[in-house]
Amino acid sequence: MTLEAFCKTPACFSVALLGFGRANRAVLAWLRERGGTATVYTEAPLPPEVENTYAEQGVVFHVGAFPAVFTEQALIRSPGIRPDIPAILRSVAAGALLASEVELLMSLLPCRCIGITGSDGKTTTAKRLGTQLRILGLDPVLISLDDYFVDRDKTPLDENGDYDFEALEAIDLELLNSDLKRLTAGES
Repeated sequence: MTLEAFCKTPACFSVALLGFGRANRAVLAWLRERGGTATVYTEAPLPPEVENTYAEQGVVFHVGAFPAVFTEQALIRSPGIRPDIPAILRSVAAGALLASEVELLMSLLPCRCIGITGSDGKTTTAKRLGTQLRILGLDPVLISLDDYFVDRDKTPLDENGDYDFEALEAIDLELLNSDLKRLTAGES
């Protein structure tokens, strides 16, 4: 089975979610929207209200050590689950598909540009995602808005007379747009 075949008809396959953080919850929601479901394997117990909510939807949970071999046809692993765990290796050798959440995401959303927003953790998240994409054989280019601030004499001031780096005018939009157009056209 290929990841492409799985993405087209996920309800036709038995699926194991290895780990159950935020991303695999999104994978489960994606599966359920398409008529599928999954068995969740997690090392640590989930809060009862979380487990009960999903159990009411027919999701089966296995808490603790992984089985000797997974019986599911597709294994979707969280980043914290190493792909070289013996149970995973045995399952793949027996024909199971193994994919990470990032691989699944990139198969479903073959995009040229990923934006990361928020107040904390953007650079760390971008670097970790860049590493995952390189593992998949892609060649990501990481850019940061910090690289596009205008010179200080052009930076707007806030009501207290301090530099306002949150203002749109603090960004060299012409350069940012030019670079984004080049990157999406495949140039570097």
